[in-house]
Amino acid sequence: MGASDAENRFRVLVVALHSGATMPPDSIEEQMLRGIHATHDTNLLELACAYASEIIQSRNTSDKAVARRLFEALSARGNHLAMFNLAISLVQGDGGHMDIKRSADLFEKLVFADDVPDALRAEARNSLAQCYHSARGRLRDMDKALLFWEQAADGGVVEAAFNVGIFYDELPGVFKASSPDFAKASKYYRKAAKAGHVHAATNLGLLLYKHHEHEESALEGMQWLEFAAGKGDWSAQEFLRHMKNQADLFLRDLDAGRIDPIRLRSIQQDLVKSFRTREVTGVANKESAKPRARGSLANRSAKNK
Repeated sequence: MGASDAENRFRVLVVALHSGATMPPDSIEEQMLRGIHATHDTNLLELACAYASEIIQSRNTSDKAVARRLFEALSARGNHLAMFNLAISLVQGDGGHMDIKRSADLFEKLVFADDVPDALRAEARNSLAQCYHSARGRLRDMDKALLFWEQAADGGVVEAAFNVGIFYDELPGVFKASSPDFAKASKYYRKAAKAGHVHAATNLGLLLYKHHEHEESALEGMQWLEFAAGKGDWSAQEFLRHMKNQADLFLRDLDAGRIDPIRLRSIQQDLVKSFRTREVTGVANKESAKPRARGSLANRSAKNK
């Protein structure tokens, strides 16, 4: 079969798949691979990547294996989205063996390669930061983890912004600044909270409430806590519940002249400290390991913007 014939067959196949045709992946794998190697049409390669991104999420292990081989072929043709999804597959063991070192290498290649879409580069930075933070495929290096997380956060990755907020906050743990920087912590928490990250909203609310210099900051803190509580965040809900209970008790005691207002403020600060969310979402949370760049055939173009 000539190269042009293989490309034409490939074109017909991917257009059919894009139009909703269903075929067993193993029955069309060979034709897909031939077309990937033969075509110079980047749109067809993107369609093939979208198809692989769909079947990698199948529960069928043979389908996942086909997707892995398609990602390999597409990566060799320079498709950046396929390269990212191949790296995720290597982390999770989808469609084959796990290879943490190679996965980290692919993330790093995407970080520094030319012509990578900004959103995808940001996702690769976030993933590479996780590698350095958790010593997965890289030696643990907290400085590099912070660097790539900050870059990813500035590129719009919500989880990265939360993790940077954690770093600059006063929370205990290995991943932390030598001294807290509340301005930076609130900046990155706010980035994540505005994008709907509930834990970031909780941490931002507690941070603003505890360290506020103006009444407006305390009010904003309570608004973020109420937002997080409304989204089901347990820490925010419990904090607000305790605050209400404590306030009712303190008001009665104040009326009776039994409580010093300074002591009241100290107790409130201790309460805030005890309820601070303590986690780095990009590392242990399985949700964060999902291939965010993957998508169905219908939204493939949005994923490459």
